Amino acid sequence: MIIPDGVTQISDRNYYEMVNLEEIEIPGSVRDIGNHAFFGCKSLKKIKIPEGVQSIGECAFAGNPNLKTVEIPSSLKDIRAYAFEGDFRDNTAECPVKGMIIKCNNEKVIRDIFWCIHNYNGYVALPSEQINRFEKIYNRLDNVENNKFTVIETEKHFDIEDSSVEIDGFKEISDVAFAMNSNMKDLTIGPSVERIGKYSFADCYNLSNVIIMDGVKQIDDGAFSRCESLEEVMLPQGLERLGKEVFKDCINLKTVIIQDGIKKLDTSVFENCAKLESIVIPEGVKVIGENAFKGCNKLSLVTIPSTTKMIKKSAFEGCKGISQLFLPENVNAIEEKAFEGCTGITSVTLSSNINSLGQDAFKDCVSIETVITDVPLKPGFENAFTNCNMSILENDSEKLISDNIKNEEKQYEKNNSSNSNGFQIVRFNDKSLIIAEPKKRFSFLNIIKALTGRRKSNNKISLVKIDRLVKNRDREER
Repeated sequence: MIIPDGVTQISDRNYYEMVNLEEIEIPGSVRDIGNHAFFGCKSLKKIKIPEGVQSIGECAFAGNPNLKTVEIPSSLKDIRAYAFEGDFRDNTAECPVKGMIIKCNNEKVIRDIFWCIHNYNGYVALPSEQINRFEKIYNRLDNVENNKFTVIETEKHFDIEDSSVEIDGFKEISDVAFAMNSNMKDLTIGPSVERIGKYSFADCYNLSNVIIMDGVKQIDDGAFSRCESLEEVMLPQGLERLGKEVFKDCINLKTVIIQDGIKKLDTSVFENCAKLESIVIPEGVKVIGENAFKGCNKLSLVTIPSTTKMIKKSAFEGCKGISQLFLPENVNAIEEKAFEGCTGITSVTLSSNINSLGQDAFKDCVSIETVITDVPLKPGFENAFTNCNMSILENDSEKLISDNIKNEEKQYEKNNSSNSNGFQIVRFNDKSLIIAEPKKRFSFLNIIKALTGRRKSNNKISLVKIDRLVKNRDREER
């Protein structure tokens, strides 16, 4: 839509809730934009407010979730409350604005904008010579602590008109260089590129196909975050660093192939990739970082390599699709909430080297039936399994098998008591088998037979599935 030249004012509610309005061209003759003028134009993606506009009214561009680019003139003198809020309907200052880029050549105007934008999570583009002045001014403002935005140099940000882009012949792609390009759909990064900078392709919400050729060694923080159309990625051979939040909030990402070479999966690298179904973490990865796969609701198959030593806080929190979890021998630390809310997990095999199991590591994993380990766990370990709805029975005797199994069973029952934390525990020659099933008990005789059957090897207990522990003693004795 083109507003005729000569119009000086866009009146209140002039384009209110025109939900099919995608583009608007405002002439240089306009001086004032009224209250709610473009409120609820949910298809509007880009707006350029020309030089000459002096005032923007209350909620003028509020309630436009797809508005991604706003160019502000230096002539602006007055901007009213909630002008660019995500939604004004609840009449509060807590409406988040996400994934937007605000462009301006006047740092004082940008300062005024932040008096009426709250919880802003996006970008601010300014000429390089004004960035330091803006940051000094902004740091003196009150009530802006919830804003989380990135300041970029206008000269280093590129608007792309083509849908297919190939980048080669450069050693690196600078930070935020192509962020917020809605036209980009296909991207090829050539072999000359060694570094992909921070947030370089973030918020390219139509980007669906990415090819990264061998040669890239470093992908920095947030490089492809919030690329909502991206469905699959194959990372290059020789990649050495995968930064924080690289694919965070790529809500349609289903498939990721990670090649050998990475030593750490960093903080939130795949957080909220809600459609990610499986992941093979390559050999060489030693640390799975905080929130690395948090919120990956459909993740059902996870392969953790033998090189992994630490799983950090909330790494797999909320991954409801995981059913079985096997932790390799080298895993020695699982931090708090690492698997909290993984309601699909039915069995857990802990490594023999585990020496740190954090508070609530398996909190609310309500489907857990078996937890297997072949080493004694430290006192208080049951705090890792909060709300797992099971009971604990512990036995302190060192010798559980004798010539008279029935007598041993009687002694076991005599010496044990229960509490409300959730497990049946049997120590076997200083090794531990933890057997757990909500509200059920297995006779000691059947446990002993399971331990001394085919699965016994050098006094180490490998995985004994719950269905092997026959509950019918009569049938077992027959």
